[in-house]
Amino acid sequence: MFFFLEILTSVLALILGGDFYTGAVLSSAIAKLVIRCAEISKDKQQVNSLKAEAMLIMVSVIRVGQSKFVTVPIDEDSNERIMNCIQTLSDLEKQSAVREIFLTDTKAAYSKMIAAQEVRDPLPAFPRPKLTLGSLVEKGC
Repeated sequence: MFFFLEILTSVLALILGGDFYTGAVLSSAIAKLVIRCAEISKDKQQVNSLKAEAMLIMVSVIRVGQSKFVTVPIDEDSNERIMNCIQTLSDLEKQSAVREIFLTDTKAAYSKMIAAQEVRDPLPAFPRPKLTLGSLVEKGC
């Protein structure tokens, strides 16, 4: 429980500091979790409650970004991304294509982006240390 509160406090500090990209990523992750839960759960009331809570979190991030309490107002891209997440959750039963795009296509696009980045900026190869029983004994392990 303490770890969760520590993470929540850190995310809140980032959002209040003007890092609304983190709020958009959080909204996207929450929306995907709710969509996956809706696919496997039979309890409509629980799914609706989860959707409402998720949308409340997302709207709260937008409202904080529009308030005077933040150092920098929410940027248009983050606002639009969060609104897309809210709209996706509100029309979850009606638009199965949007659900599929949200879950599958975003993952494929992210994988392509990471692959392109690895080709462009490969990680340096670090030499692997040779561990032998003798070297471990010498080190006192």
